[in-house]
Amino acid sequence: MCPRYTRKNRCQKCYGGRSVVEALEGGKIGHYTYEVKSTYEETSEEYNYQPASGTMVRIEDVSALPTNVKPGDQVEFVATYALLDASPDADIKITEIREIRYEGELVGRPEVTLTHKGGTYSSTVPLFLPKDAKTGTYKVLTTIQAPNASDSGETSFTVEQ
Repeated sequence: MCPRYTRKNRCQKCYGGRSVVEALEGGKIGHYTYEVKSTYEETSEEYNYQPASGTMVRIEDVSALPTNVKPGDQVEFVATYALLDASPDADIKITEIREIRYEGELVGRPEVTLTHKGGTYSSTVPLFLPKDAKTGTYKVLTTIQAPNASDSGETSFTVEQ
């Protein structure tokens, strides 16, 4: 079992050792974790969800923490999203994708596929920057995909000397 496993945070996939590309070459993706923020019932009420509308995905917030880092530091990509399906007990297969771009070029794309029940979730993917990471602003597009539904949100972080 992964040492990061707890009742609230379940490591679904360890990226340890996988490198990202180009401007972040030498960087490492850490352990993916998630936390259940709200139940199906709470989320359904908050969004006035109608089961006849099918699967719903709504990103509530995306962030990169901290927003200013130095080469060799760690930055965490956090996404909070609502996920609902007509059946409260349905297992919904989702894919979380974070596309990291530097000067418009794709430099990293950590992705994880897993199954959730309906509710609101917060997930975190840490990136350990290489010591020679290029300075400047990196944009991160987070996409949550489910069958017949998806949503995206963007954030950024800046590497400074």
